[in-house]
Amino acid sequence: MNRCCWNYAYNGVHGSTCKSEMIPNVTVIKPFAIRSFLRGDYATTFSRSSGNYLLDQTRISTIYKFPAIPNNPTKKVTVGVISLGGGLFGKLNSTTKVLTEGDVQEHWIGNGIGTKLGSGIPVDGISTGVTYTGQPVVKILGTGINAPSTGDGYSTLNNTIVVETIGTIYPSPNLTIVLYIGTNTLDSLRDLINAAANDNTNNPSVLCIPWGAPESSFTLSTITTETNTTTISGALKAANAKGITICTASGINGSSDIPDSKTTSPNAVDFPSSSPYCTSVGGSSLSYSTIIDGYHEGESPWNISGGGVSKAFLRPSYQFSKIGGTSTSMRSIPDISFNADPWTTGKYYFYPGVANANAFDGYVICGGTSISAAIATAFFALCVVNNKTFPVTNSANKKLYSATPDCFNKYGGIINPTSDTHVDLNTAVFTPSKTYDNCTGLGSIIGTKLISKL
Repeated sequence: MNRCCWNYAYNGVHGSTCKSEMIPNVTVIKPFAIRSFLRGDYATTFSRSSGNYLLDQTRISTIYKFPAIPNNPTKKVTVGVISLGGGLFGKLNSTTKVLTEGDVQEHWIGNGIGTKLGSGIPVDGISTGVTYTGQPVVKILGTGINAPSTGDGYSTLNNTIVVETIGTIYPSPNLTIVLYIGTNTLDSLRDLINAAANDNTNNPSVLCIPWGAPESSFTLSTITTETNTTTISGALKAANAKGITICTASGINGSSDIPDSKTTSPNAVDFPSSSPYCTSVGGSSLSYSTIIDGYHEGESPWNISGGGVSKAFLRPSYQFSKIGGTSTSMRSIPDISFNADPWTTGKYYFYPGVANANAFDGYVICGGTSISAAIATAFFALCVVNNKTFPVTNSANKKLYSATPDCFNKYGGIINPTSDTHVDLNTAVFTPSKTYDNCTGLGSIIGTKLISKL
């Protein structure tokens, strides 16, 4: 597998957008996370006067006005996260499959979630002799093994930030987050979706798939055939029909994703995010005043968020027939968007035992539509615990597209423009608007307004 990276740096914040290039006859499905390192000499200089801010992630629910967790100690919710590699650092019980004493638990403690008994911190991935209580339960299942690593092409990092994000937004011991791990193959993706949909022990209500590959990497029949659950689309359809909402990341390489060599157009969208059975989640960038004050005071499209028009899937009945005044017969993505810009997502606890001068106090700065998909997953889980479910195929998307415009934050403009010609910016190809567009979809959700319509 070849890897091509483009780096950028602003005011000491260093970012790297990395994607897996395609080898002939091999499709590599990539995690949609980018890792932005904060230089050590900037670790203590984040202040309002310097123009650099770190988001307090516990404010996400307030910023987007997500519904509260009801005071019902018996109401339990499970969400699933699909992963095609890596794992999570921590101690895994071989019988219960529960992960403890790891990075995700330490991240939640750092955000004021739960109680920690003992003074140790995770070293080389495990926090020896420490007990965490009052936090979401984390399990690891699937067809693969838990094999966390700092050198697996961001797979473990991707798993970590997704689980940490979901648990920070839904900080309850009555939430169970199941990481279904497999290998990086299409068959494994299908098998993991089926495993989650038929997991009668944990019964996930929402699935997060923060992985994908360009449609142009597949033959159309491979991704569109849905006659039964032996195909990926069939598995997505069956899970959706069981009332499972599936949130997918739209990508992190702009409108081109990876240039589509099979057509004359350079634009491409990612699968499975382009599936009509998924809620495709794009990326945005919160304003600095929003980060500081903790209330929604501004948001812009994230310029390298994935989006566009599918070449594989017809426009579903729930979606608008015109995008930007132009008629389309094909599926458009994303459906919605949430914060994804590494400038505005905050810090994540990840493997402090690694010798990395760019990490500080065990934390790294990350961005990507993996994070926005995780935010959406947490929102739909909060809908479930508030007795707002989606029992019919595509019903989550149908509700989104039938909601009134006041249920969404909608915005225009380009954030963090760059002259790097390697990245085909989404916002340079598709025009942000006050209605649906291929930059941010319907926009970010205003939770209390939307849930009142469900």
